[in-house]
Amino acid sequence: MWHGRQDRSCCAIVLLCVPDAFGLGAAGGSQADCLESEWASCVAALSCMATIFSLSLPGLVLCVLLGFTIWLYFHLGPAGTEEDRQLQLLNSSRPTSWLAYRLVSWIQWRVNQLFNRLMPAPLRIADCALRHAHSQMLYAVTKLGVVDVLKGKAMTYREIAVAVGAHPESLFRLLRAVHAALGLFDVTSDALGSEYRFRNNAMSSVLREDHPNCMRAWVLHAAEDTYGPWAHLLPAVKQGKAAFQLWPGSGGKDMYSYLRAHPEAGANLGEAMHAMDGFGLEAVVDDYRWGRFTRVIDVAGAHGSFLAAILRKHPHLLGQLFNQPQVIQRARQMWAESREWQVVTSRAEFATGDLFDAETIPAAASEHDAYVLRAVMADWADEPAQGILRNIRTAMGRFDASVVVVEALMPPGLEDSSMERTLLDMHVMVMDGGKVRNLEQWRRLFLASGFQLARVQHTHGRLSILTAKPQR
Repeated sequence: MWHGRQDRSCCAIVLLCVPDAFGLGAAGGSQADCLESEWASCVAALSCMATIFSLSLPGLVLCVLLGFTIWLYFHLGPAGTEEDRQLQLLNSSRPTSWLAYRLVSWIQWRVNQLFNRLMPAPLRIADCALRHAHSQMLYAVTKLGVVDVLKGKAMTYREIAVAVGAHPESLFRLLRAVHAALGLFDVTSDALGSEYRFRNNAMSSVLREDHPNCMRAWVLHAAEDTYGPWAHLLPAVKQGKAAFQLWPGSGGKDMYSYLRAHPEAGANLGEAMHAMDGFGLEAVVDDYRWGRFTRVIDVAGAHGSFLAAILRKHPHLLGQLFNQPQVIQRARQMWAESREWQVVTSRAEFATGDLFDAETIPAAASEHDAYVLRAVMADWADEPAQGILRNIRTAMGRFDASVVVVEALMPPGLEDSSMERTLLDMHVMVMDGGKVRNLEQWRRLFLASGFQLARVQHTHGRLSILTAKPQR
């Protein structure tokens, strides 16, 4: 019989060790090694779920049987050609459904809590203290171009070192670490286990420059443009300032002033934001009634991927992309190069200006215009955020147009806070003094800026859509 959570936790720990006990989690020459030890992953995840939900012994057995079924699916299916494998990598790396994403995020949060309780505190703290190593290892692999060298083939670390111009032994240690800690690359060995070969898997493939959901730009931006400011979190918390301004490399400028003075950093940020479009763009387009408008003004909408998506879905809509001149210049180039975007170019216009200059913001033409602020407002503290909204209110003039804000919403209570949202909140605090707001904070912000919150639409992704109308 099971006598409480402690027994179940112990069972979960035993099950986590099962793959290694049977040799299914180690790198070797078997077929299991080529598929990233899916059996180990399935048993681990399902065992943790069983513990979290406090299932009985039959429930745990059911989880293991389900994991074994998934393992059979992976291992007994047709192997296919290398070309088939590459196509599978592209498909498996595309953004998952957001219902699945939310479920996995919730499980991750629960599993995190579980490990925090089970792992001895000193070991947990030691692990947390070195988490910055993960981002730096990921950056090194990405910057070296390892994933592009491995496209469609397996190579030894010596072959990779020659191709990317790296020290062989140091590169091997890096590849070994990212494989063990981050799950990058498949690893196989010869019969004697003396020669390891690396090849891309679903995780590493998204770093390829030709990948449809390439995350390379985001990794480079995170390491090159945000690592320095994060190192100044301590004085930022003491002084209540954005850490970016305390970073010596900023010259005391806020992030956006710095980006205007350093176009290459601004280009990095633009490409990074474009890379993040796969995370929730489809949900925002599908879950809101954009068709009730006649024109959408995408304010500070990067290169216009969102605008292009809603114009494709709603043939009657007109669109206008508003951003700083250097961003619009790049956007025009991207629209000219993209076949999907070219289809709607005739219904799109480009306008340059500044969020903090009301005269440059496109004027409303009717009450059916919508000013969209997608992933913009979290970057700003309350005072500048009010300034942005007031400028949009001025641009609306006499028309009762709409302002549509697309952002992640912070839950009202601490007990409901997710790791994803709290980390995002910390990131915008570090970089530009912004914040991820909860619903009540949004209501107050709108009221202080001449608007009133009219509607809240939660998408099936991680973002919510808030519609506000001018106060009358």
